[in-house]
Amino acid sequence: MPGLLKKLAGGDLRSEGNAEKVAKEIIKNPKLIKELLEGIKSKEEVIRGRVAMTLEIISRENVKLLEKYLPQLFELSKEIIPQVRWHVADIFGRVEKYSKEELKRIISTLSDYLKDKSMIVRVETLEALSNIAQREKELKREIISKIEALRKDKNINVRKRVERIIERLK
Repeated sequence: MPGLLKKLAGGDLRSEGNAEKVAKEIIKNPKLIKELLEGIKSKEEVIRGRVAMTLEIISRENVKLLEKYLPQLFELSKEIIPQVRWHVADIFGRVEKYSKEELKRIISTLSDYLKDKSMIVRVETLEALSNIAQREKELKREIISKIEALRKDKNINVRKRVERIIERLK
């Protein structure tokens, strides 16, 4: 296991472990991102979860570092672990450079995430779609329609977030 991934190992998915430290290392030395991305294929859920968390932290600081790795992010987006999915949703909401095909795939992935059992995944996905709708004016109506579909969500936090986002997008 590469050294970077060893730093992300151990504990459980509820803790961030060394994700923040590893993200800072990668921001200082972007060549390390390839080593981090090897963790997408790890058999250990904790490592896959921490890879997603580390990528999301990087996206907050410098999303441009991740834009050329969309194929790997799409691979990670297939993960069923909620902790991975909500970080992927955050990243997709921040990415600004993509082809039309990649954007379609991002929207499709996020649309699937709106049906996730995890309330956190649904909430983070709503925010990601909101960010995309603000950038991609021609998709705004379609995205609002997807968001509005959650107005009757079983979770009050999701319903409240839907209302705030709809108000923001008007």
